[in-house]
Amino acid sequence: DRVYAELEDFGRWRTWSAWAARDPAMTLRLTGARTGMGAACTWSGDRATGSGSMEVVHAVPPQRLVVRIVYRSPRELEAILEFETRPRPDGNTDLDWAFHGPASLRLRMLDVVHLLGRQVRVEMSRNLAGLGRVLAQPAAEDPSPA
Repeated sequence: DRVYAELEDFGRWRTWSAWAARDPAMTLRLTGARTGMGAACTWSGDRATGSGSMEVVHAVPPQRLVVRIVYRSPRELEAILEFETRPRPDGNTDLDWAFHGPASLRLRMLDVVHLLGRQVRVEMSRNLAGLGRVLAQPAAEDPSPA
């Protein structure tokens, strides 16, 4: 439940997201429901962080969450983030995290030489490490301001 709670509340992403850590001045504005279906936000940051919006488009608490992301800058792109959680008998949780979106010719070429996969793995590892740090702390009512 704690893993899912961190994922479904965009206000909490600032506490574990590698992108928020890279750009502490990034603005994040909640624009929809706080959690679950309809939860939405916009962000605007430096050149690397860019700007865009996210919205929960499918939610089956506490197992599955699907988020539509629209990047406005540094380049326009629409993508889907999918999260699936599975509790384990030892009390831990397995998390599957997938990112789907169109691939330009440049991205396909980077994938051919395995640079894109490496870059995505590094970013996902940073996000998972941040999420792990937050989850290792005692549960808090609301660790981040809206």
